[in-house]
Amino acid sequence: MARETGKLPSAADFAHTPSKKITWERLMAFLNPSRLEHPQIAQRLALFAMYGPSDDEGFLRAGYLGRHKLADFEVDRMARECYEAELIKLLNRPKDILTVIVAELLPKALDFQYKEKDVEELFACITRDPEGFMHFSDLQRVITTDFHRRLTSVIDSSKSPAKPGNDGLPFQSAQASRLTAVCRKKKLLPNQEFEVLSSKLHRGATLIASLEEQNMSASLSANVQLIRRLGPTHDRWDRYCAVRQGAVLTTHNRRLAKLKAP
Repeated sequence: MARETGKLPSAADFAHTPSKKITWERLMAFLNPSRLEHPQIAQRLALFAMYGPSDDEGFLRAGYLGRHKLADFEVDRMARECYEAELIKLLNRPKDILTVIVAELLPKALDFQYKEKDVEELFACITRDPEGFMHFSDLQRVITTDFHRRLTSVIDSSKSPAKPGNDGLPFQSAQASRLTAVCRKKKLLPNQEFEVLSSKLHRGATLIASLEEQNMSASLSANVQLIRRLGPTHDRWDRYCAVRQGAVLTTHNRRLAKLKAP
Protein backbone atom coordinates (compact mmCIF):
# COMPACT_ATOMS: atom_id res chain seq x y z
CA MET A 1 0.00 0.00 0.00
CA ALA A 2 2.90 2.33 0.79
CA ARG A 3 4.39 1.75 -2.69
CA GLU A 4 1.08 2.44 -4.45
CA THR A 5 0.48 5.76 -2.72
CA GLY A 6 4.12 6.71 -2.60
CA LYS A 7 3.84 7.56 1.11
CA LEU A 8 5.44 5.64 3.96
CA PRO A 9 3.44 5.16 7.17
CA SER A 10 4.47 7.42 10.04
CA ALA A 11 4.90 6.51 13.69
CA ALA A 12 1.56 8.16 14.47
CA ASP A 13 -0.20 5.55 12.34
CA PHE A 14 0.87 2.87 14.82
CA ALA A 15 0.06 4.84 17.98
CA HIS A 16 -2.53 3.47 20.37
CA THR A 17 -4.63 6.57 21.03
CA PRO A 18 -7.97 5.84 22.73
CA SER A 19 -11.01 7.73 21.50
CA LYS A 20 -12.24 10.75 23.47
CA LYS A 21 -15.82 9.50 23.11
CA ILE A 22 -16.54 7.31 26.12
CA THR A 23 -19.24 4.69 26.58
CA TRP A 24 -20.43 3.50 29.97
CA GLU A 25 -19.19 -0.04 29.29
CA ARG A 26 -15.74 1.23 28.37
CA LEU A 27 -15.57 3.38 31.50
CA MET A 28 -16.59 0.49 33.76
CA ALA A 29 -14.06 -1.80 32.06
CA PHE A 30 -11.38 0.34 33.68
CA LEU A 31 -13.08 1.37 36.93
CA ASN A 32 -14.57 -2.02 37.77
CA PRO A 33 -12.73 -4.71 35.75
CA SER A 34 -13.97 -8.27 36.05
CA ARG A 35 -10.45 -9.53 36.81
CA LEU A 36 -10.41 -7.71 40.17
CA GLU A 37 -12.58 -8.76 43.09
CA HIS A 38 -12.45 -5.46 45.01
CA PRO A 39 -11.20 -2.67 42.70
CA GLN A 40 -10.47 0.76 44.12
CA ILE A 41 -13.00 2.62 41.98
CA ALA A 42 -12.40 6.03 43.58
CA GLN A 43 -8.65 5.81 42.98
CA ARG A 44 -9.09 4.57 39.41
CA LEU A 45 -11.55 7.38 38.77
CA ALA A 46 -8.90 9.98 39.62
CA LEU A 47 -6.35 8.28 37.36
CA PHE A 48 -8.88 8.15 34.53
CA ALA A 49 -9.16 11.94 34.64
CA MET A 50 -5.41 12.52 34.92
CA TYR A 51 -4.04 9.96 32.47
CA GLY A 52 -7.07 8.78 30.51
CA PRO A 53 -9.03 7.94 28.63
CA SER A 54 -8.61 4.18 28.80
CA ASP A 55 -8.75 1.93 25.76
CA ASP A 56 -11.63 -0.33 24.75
CA GLU A 57 -10.22 -3.17 26.87
CA GLY A 58 -10.17 -1.07 30.05
CA PHE A 59 -6.43 -0.35 30.23
CA LEU A 60 -4.55 2.92 30.54
CA ARG A 61 -1.89 3.35 27.89
CA ALA A 62 1.67 4.55 28.48
CA GLY A 63 5.11 4.38 26.96
CA TYR A 64 6.19 4.99 23.37
CA LEU A 65 3.11 5.54 21.17
CA GLY A 66 0.95 4.19 23.98
CA ARG A 67 2.02 0.60 23.38
CA HIS A 68 2.34 -0.28 27.08
CA LYS A 69 -0.75 -1.40 28.99
CA LEU A 70 -0.56 -0.42 32.64
CA ALA A 71 -0.88 -3.43 34.95
CA ASP A 72 -3.06 -3.34 38.04
CA PHE A 73 -0.11 -3.01 40.42
CA GLU A 74 1.14 -0.04 38.37
CA VAL A 75 -2.27 1.60 38.62
CA ASP A 76 -2.27 1.17 42.41
CA ARG A 77 1.20 2.69 42.67
CA MET A 78 0.27 5.61 40.43
CA ALA A 79 -2.86 6.29 42.48
CA ARG A 80 -0.85 6.51 45.68
CA GLU A 81 1.64 8.91 44.10
CA CYS A 82 -1.13 11.07 42.60
CA TYR A 83 -2.99 11.33 45.90
CA GLU A 84 0.24 12.26 47.66
CA ALA A 85 1.08 14.94 45.08
CA GLU A 86 -2.41 16.47 45.25
CA LEU A 87 -2.35 16.57 49.05
CA ILE A 88 0.95 18.45 48.93
CA LYS A 89 -0.59 20.99 46.53
CA LEU A 90 -3.67 21.52 48.71
CA LEU A 91 -1.79 21.77 52.02
CA ASN A 92 -0.44 25.23 52.73
CA ARG A 93 2.28 24.13 55.13
CA PRO A 94 6.09 24.45 55.30
CA LYS A 95 8.03 21.77 53.47
CA ASP A 96 9.73 20.44 56.58
CA ILE A 97 6.43 19.29 58.11
CA LEU A 98 4.59 18.27 54.93
CA THR A 99 5.98 14.73 55.09
CA VAL A 100 4.50 14.11 58.53
CA ILE A 101 1.09 15.53 57.63
CA VAL A 102 0.81 13.74 54.28
CA ALA A 103 1.85 10.44 55.87
CA GLU A 104 -1.11 10.74 58.24
CA LEU A 105 -3.69 11.95 55.70
CA LEU A 106 -2.77 9.69 52.79
CA PRO A 107 -4.26 6.43 54.20
CA LYS A 108 -7.52 8.25 54.98
CA ALA A 109 -7.71 9.68 51.47
CA LEU A 110 -6.96 6.32 49.84
CA ASP A 111 -9.55 4.57 52.01
CA PHE A 112 -12.44 6.41 50.35
CA GLN A 113 -14.61 3.90 48.48
CA TYR A 114 -16.97 4.25 45.53
CA LYS A 115 -19.47 1.79 44.13
CA GLU A 116 -20.81 1.64 40.60
CA LYS A 117 -24.05 3.35 41.63
CA ASP A 118 -22.02 6.20 43.17
CA VAL A 119 -20.31 6.73 39.81
CA GLU A 120 -23.72 6.80 38.11
CA GLU A 121 -24.88 9.53 40.50
CA LEU A 122 -21.66 11.46 39.95
CA PHE A 123 -22.12 11.48 36.17
CA ALA A 124 -25.87 12.14 36.23
CA CYS A 125 -25.17 15.71 35.10
CA ILE A 126 -23.19 14.61 32.03
CA THR A 127 -24.96 15.24 28.71
CA ARG A 128 -24.54 12.53 26.08
CA ASP A 129 -24.38 13.12 22.35
CA PRO A 130 -27.04 11.73 19.97
CA GLU A 131 -25.03 8.52 19.62
CA GLY A 132 -24.99 7.94 23.38
CA PHE A 133 -21.32 8.82 23.97
CA MET A 134 -19.94 10.89 26.84
CA HIS A 135 -17.09 13.27 26.04
CA PHE A 136 -13.88 12.80 27.98
CA SER A 137 -13.48 16.51 28.77
CA ASP A 138 -16.88 16.57 30.51
CA LEU A 139 -16.01 13.51 32.57
CA GLN A 140 -12.60 14.93 33.40
CA ARG A 141 -14.07 18.15 34.76
CA VAL A 142 -16.57 16.35 37.03
CA ILE A 143 -14.01 13.81 38.28
CA THR A 144 -11.40 16.47 39.08
CA THR A 145 -13.90 18.56 41.04
CA ASP A 146 -15.04 15.53 43.04
CA PHE A 147 -11.44 14.42 43.63
CA HIS A 148 -10.44 17.77 45.10
CA ARG A 149 -13.62 17.84 47.19
CA ARG A 150 -12.75 14.48 48.75
CA LEU A 151 -9.19 15.49 49.53
CA THR A 152 -10.33 18.81 50.99
CA SER A 153 -12.80 17.02 53.27
CA VAL A 154 -9.99 14.77 54.53
CA ILE A 155 -7.81 17.81 55.26
CA ASP A 156 -10.65 19.66 57.01
CA SER A 157 -11.55 16.64 59.14
CA SER A 158 -7.96 16.43 60.38
CA LYS A 159 -8.08 20.05 61.58
CA SER A 160 -11.26 19.72 63.66
CA PRO A 161 -10.94 17.98 67.03
CA ALA A 162 -12.66 14.68 67.58
CA LYS A 163 -16.03 14.91 69.29
CA PRO A 164 -16.11 12.79 72.43
CA GLY A 165 -19.10 10.56 72.92
CA ASN A 166 -20.81 9.63 76.13
CA ASP A 167 -17.83 7.52 77.12
CA GLY A 168 -15.23 9.88 75.66
CA LEU A 169 -13.64 10.82 78.99
CA PRO A 170 -10.33 9.01 79.59
CA PHE A 171 -11.30 7.50 82.94
CA GLN A 172 -9.15 4.85 84.50
CA SER A 173 -10.31 1.25 84.20
CA ALA A 174 -9.27 -1.90 86.03
CA GLN A 175 -7.69 -3.30 82.85
CA ALA A 176 -5.70 -0.12 82.20
CA SER A 177 -4.66 0.01 85.84
CA ARG A 178 -3.09 -3.44 85.61
CA LEU A 179 -1.41 -2.74 82.27
CA THR A 180 0.13 0.53 83.48
CA ALA A 181 1.22 -0.75 86.89
CA VAL A 182 4.86 -0.55 85.84
CA CYS A 183 4.47 3.18 85.19
CA ARG A 184 3.71 3.78 88.87
CA LYS A 185 6.83 2.08 90.20
CA LYS A 186 9.30 4.38 91.97
CA LYS A 187 12.37 2.39 90.91
CA LEU A 188 12.66 0.92 87.42
CA LEU A 189 14.98 -1.57 85.79
CA PRO A 190 16.82 -0.40 82.65
CA ASN A 191 14.48 -2.31 80.33
CA GLN A 192 11.44 -0.97 82.21
CA GLU A 193 12.59 2.63 81.73
CA PHE A 194 12.21 2.29 77.96
CA GLU A 195 8.82 0.57 78.34
CA VAL A 196 7.49 3.30 80.64
CA LEU A 197 8.72 6.10 78.38
CA SER A 198 7.15 4.46 75.32
CA SER A 199 3.85 4.06 77.14
CA LYS A 200 3.81 7.69 78.22
CA LEU A 201 4.66 8.88 74.72
CA HIS A 202 1.87 6.81 73.20
CA ARG A 203 -0.69 8.12 75.68
CA GLY A 204 0.36 11.74 76.04
CA ALA A 205 2.39 12.96 73.06
CA THR A 206 -0.65 14.08 71.06
CA LEU A 207 -2.12 15.86 74.10
CA ILE A 208 0.82 18.21 74.60
CA ALA A 209 2.00 18.83 71.01
CA SER A 210 0.41 19.25 67.60
CA LEU A 211 0.99 16.92 64.68
CA GLU A 212 3.71 19.16 63.24
CA GLU A 213 5.73 18.92 66.49
CA GLN A 214 5.62 15.14 66.90
CA ASN A 215 9.16 14.82 65.50
CA MET A 216 10.64 16.74 68.48
CA SER A 217 11.45 13.54 70.35
CA ALA A 218 13.72 15.07 73.00
CA SER A 219 11.19 17.70 74.10
CA LEU A 220 8.29 15.25 74.03
CA SER A 221 10.21 12.67 76.09
CA ALA A 222 10.87 15.28 78.76
CA ASN A 223 7.39 16.79 78.86
CA VAL A 224 5.39 13.55 78.97
CA GLN A 225 7.00 12.91 82.35
CA LEU A 226 5.04 15.89 83.71
CA ILE A 227 1.61 14.65 82.61
CA ARG A 228 -0.65 13.77 85.50
CA ARG A 229 -1.49 10.09 85.71
CA LEU A 230 -5.01 8.74 85.43
CA GLY A 231 -6.79 8.57 88.74
CA PRO A 232 -7.90 5.46 90.61
CA THR A 233 -10.57 3.21 89.16
CA HIS A 234 -13.32 4.80 91.28
CA ASP A 235 -12.42 8.35 90.18
CA ARG A 236 -14.84 9.97 87.73
CA TRP A 237 -13.55 13.52 87.70
CA ASP A 238 -12.85 15.02 84.25
CA ARG A 239 -9.25 16.07 84.79
CA TYR A 240 -8.60 16.59 81.06
CA CYS A 241 -11.14 19.33 80.36
CA ALA A 242 -8.39 21.96 80.08
CA VAL A 243 -6.47 19.85 77.56
CA ARG A 244 -9.58 19.28 75.46
CA GLN A 245 -10.63 22.94 75.91
CA GLY A 246 -14.08 21.99 77.09
CA ALA A 247 -15.54 20.42 80.21
CA VAL A 248 -18.02 17.57 80.15
CA LEU A 249 -20.08 17.58 83.30
CA THR A 250 -20.89 14.19 84.73
CA THR A 251 -23.30 13.59 87.61
CA HIS A 252 -20.39 13.56 90.05
CA ASN A 253 -18.99 16.80 88.57
CA ARG A 254 -22.35 18.57 88.81
CA ARG A 255 -22.69 17.61 92.46
CA LEU A 256 -19.23 18.98 93.23
CA ALA A 257 -19.96 22.14 91.24
CA LYS A 258 -23.08 22.78 93.34
CA LEU A 259 -21.11 22.31 96.56
CA LYS A 260 -18.45 24.81 95.45
CA ALA A 261 -20.96 27.35 94.14
CA PRO A 262 -21.29 30.51 96.27
